[in-house]
Amino acid sequence: MQFVRELGVVTLGIVLYLGEIEKDVTLVPRQGDVEAAFVQVGAAADEPAVAAQVAKDAVVAVLVVRADSPWKTFKEFIDHARAKPGAITFGSSGTYGTMQVPMEMLKQATSTFMVHVPYTGAGPAVVGLLSEQVDALATGPATIVQHVKSGRLRALAHWGEGRLGPLPDVPSLTELGHPVKVAQWAGLFAPAGLPPAVMAKLREAAKKAAADERVIRTIGTAGTPIQYLDAPEFERYVSAEAKAMAEVVQKIGRVQ
Repeated sequence: MQFVRELGVVTLGIVLYLGEIEKDVTLVPRQGDVEAAFVQVGAAADEPAVAAQVAKDAVVAVLVVRADSPWKTFKEFIDHARAKPGAITFGSSGTYGTMQVPMEMLKQATSTFMVHVPYTGAGPAVVGLLSEQVDALATGPATIVQHVKSGRLRALAHWGEGRLGPLPDVPSLTELGHPVKVAQWAGLFAPAGLPPAVMAKLREAAKKAAADERVIRTIGTAGTPIQYLDAPEFERYVSAEAKAMAEVVQKIGRVQ
């Protein structure tokens, strides 16, 4: 969020921010920092002012392995991880990213040890899985749903709630007895200190966008549900998310 703070209030400086709170281990939400609302497509955020949250927990991480792997179910996967600590490798988009953190939370929840292999982005990580460089990864449905449907990958579980639209047969970790939840998000941010009238217009515009059938349909094709939240609700979400992610990052350690 540092780059958003540095925008200042000289210009409106609207920013669509894909949230990865876990990457900023110094991030601590401060009362009053979020002065507007958020247009969110997944989870939460904090700090500067914003306009409205459109979707919460929208881009849920999904645990996938190759279709030719020996693990047909999540139980088989975890049983193997417990029986052979360090034998399973998982790829990610980079250290502390939204692909590593879900796996680290899973490791903590299941008392298992799997080896992290960071790549330079989600695309390379998926290629790494398909080419047998790593055994598993956690990523959003849009990244892997076509590979699952084509039979190249198998989805074992996800970090959300209930069932996912693009992958209705995949159970959640909570359903499987491991109440671990992680989701990506995006937020529409503006510098703090904007005139109330300007912020009110931004919030209203975001609210209308969240209810627009074209927006809902377009975002929904990527497996992203729209759930509008205004500033107060979103600020509470951000604070809780930042606290949870800070605890995970502290357990991971600084840099691996």
